[in-house]
Amino acid sequence: MKGTSKNLRVRTCQAPFRPESWQKASKYGSIPMFLASFLSRKSAGISEQQVFGSALKKLLLGLFVLFASASFSLFASITDIVGDSSGYLYPGLSDRPFTYVDGRLEALGGTGVSLSTGASSLFFNPANLSDSKSFMLNIPSLNVRIYNVANLMSIEGAKDVLKALLSGSSPDPEATFNVVKTLIMNYSYGIYPFADLQADVGFSEGGFALDVLASGSLTFYNMTGGTSNARFVPSVALGASLGYGREFALTEKSSLHVGLSFSLLIRAHLAGISLSDIEGTDFFELIKSRDTGVVMQPPINLGVTMNFSDRLRASLVIRNLCFFGNTAYRYGTFGDFLSSPFRIFKGGSGALASSKISNLGSSFLSSSVDIGVAYNPKWKMFNPRFEIDMVNLLSFGKDEYYNNSNIFSHLKIGVELFLIGFIKLDAGLNQGRINFGLILDLWPIVIGVDYGWVDGTPTLGESMVDRLSISVKLGWDRSK
Repeated sequence: MKGTSKNLRVRTCQAPFRPESWQKASKYGSIPMFLASFLSRKSAGISEQQVFGSALKKLLLGLFVLFASASFSLFASITDIVGDSSGYLYPGLSDRPFTYVDGRLEALGGTGVSLSTGASSLFFNPANLSDSKSFMLNIPSLNVRIYNVANLMSIEGAKDVLKALLSGSSPDPEATFNVVKTLIMNYSYGIYPFADLQADVGFSEGGFALDVLASGSLTFYNMTGGTSNARFVPSVALGASLGYGREFALTEKSSLHVGLSFSLLIRAHLAGISLSDIEGTDFFELIKSRDTGVVMQPPINLGVTMNFSDRLRASLVIRNLCFFGNTAYRYGTFGDFLSSPFRIFKGGSGALASSKISNLGSSFLSSSVDIGVAYNPKWKMFNPRFEIDMVNLLSFGKDEYYNNSNIFSHLKIGVELFLIGFIKLDAGLNQGRINFGLILDLWPIVIGVDYGWVDGTPTLGESMVDRLSISVKLGWDRSK
């Protein structure tokens, strides 16, 4: 009887609106038919929430189709024009896929193939969107990560420089020069993140999810060694992602979940900043004047999750599928990009500051196949959740920048413990590096703190730096 009631509700709530009856007279008078339909459903005992949810699903589905179709048309018309990209694109850095940051999943060792929730599932596994049966909203979610914290805090003047940057003001040029010089001497070789920031607004409802984000990062880059070759490379990303997940019940306890997400990302890569560039220069003016290359990316994620029971689930996701390549454009200065970041959509090289740069090649935004298994033993104490992921399986044994032959380069493990109602303790092993964190769920604010390590050189574990991550999420979550 329960299944019959559910089917009856779905048929009634999703009855199509008929445009030809837009102003058709009814017992409610000559009013728009969609309003008459709403009133008739309400009188039939169907809640406003059900009617609104049905209309919202239709709207989101329409946006998803429009979003994907417009982007496909845009990228289908792109042709490669060879140009000089040496000043904007850096092997091992610019050719990495965009990485979405979720504070909770960071602390869980970077897992998320099976345990991602809400808008995060758009980037980790869209099949998990079908878990979001009720309305979830983030307004906004903010993540800040600072690397090599122990070394950075020991440098004279570093605290003042960071304080100025976080407040949006330009730090003292002399202090900035001293801090950067000391960092370069400490790093010497490799690719090391220095700091990054991500802010996004997103929501999910009935399997649909939408997320709009902006992020920025500053990375140390030196693949040849020597102070004169060292560069700090700034980059900025703007984008939106839309997806849908659907659940199919198999038995009373098992179910199959499938999902699809589509993103449209614009990533601006600035020409690297050397030590001599920084000396005696206003930091923000320096950034605005840097030559900039812009990369458009339309990746697609496909995911499948199998719930064997309410305790065990297994997932597979294909991430960063890109059928139309990834084309970079020379955009002029970063100041030009800030004044008109979406000028790139006008099409044609005439709409840009100068000509297109050639396609970055097959290695850029490489697709990945990830698998994950999550287990919740339902213990009364701490109610733990465990997840094990194997990521980037297509690159196994292929040593491009990182040593992909090492199994730990693909392994991620996470454990989550519920200490008390609003405190969660997370820990993980992220590709050979330890992470741990604390999540405070102080509704409607969720605060997370994560501490761990990252590699900066191709050999796993050869040279690691520590990382402090702080996340703040303001929102509404009515999911069960």
